[in-house]
Amino acid sequence: LMGLKGDRHIGTSSQLIMMYVLEIVISFGIRQILHPAQDQCRQYDQAISAYDEVIRLYPDFNGVLACKGAALDKLGKCEKAILAYDEAIRLDPDNDDAWRLKGLTLDKMGRYDKAISAYDQAFAYSFVADTWYQKGLALEKLGRTTEANEAIAKAEELSGYEFYP
Repeated sequence: LMGLKGDRHIGTSSQLIMMYVLEIVISFGIRQILHPAQDQCRQYDQAISAYDEVIRLYPDFNGVLACKGAALDKLGKCEKAILAYDEAIRLDPDNDDAWRLKGLTLDKMGRYDKAISAYDQAFAYSFVADTWYQKGLALEKLGRTTEANEAIAKAEELSGYEFYP
């Protein structure tokens, strides 16, 4: 897609991933870049390098920090992922994607209470069905079955689909 300029190849796979990220950022904005570069290629280290370059070029574009956090999470670098989400949130406290992704990483780390708090923060800005579902799963892990069922029911109401924990 972007690896060619005319008929000439223009760089390494890291450069191509960065170009892909930049093109999506410029064309579509943050909602479309949460995972495309890394999930298209499964090259999370290179995606992180691309995100770092976007951050260097556009330091106020905090959404890329959430993307970097998601890539770090995929590599099992959960503490670093939390730092990336926290920086995105510091720059834009209304970033529901950063709050939701932080919740997912905290849940993965077994920090269910903190995950639930992050999901609740995400709800202040967006009512994404998946966030309600993830909150329900975290509540279930804490043995809070009634609350878990209520959260999953809310997810089903918002999405129109039935979720199976």
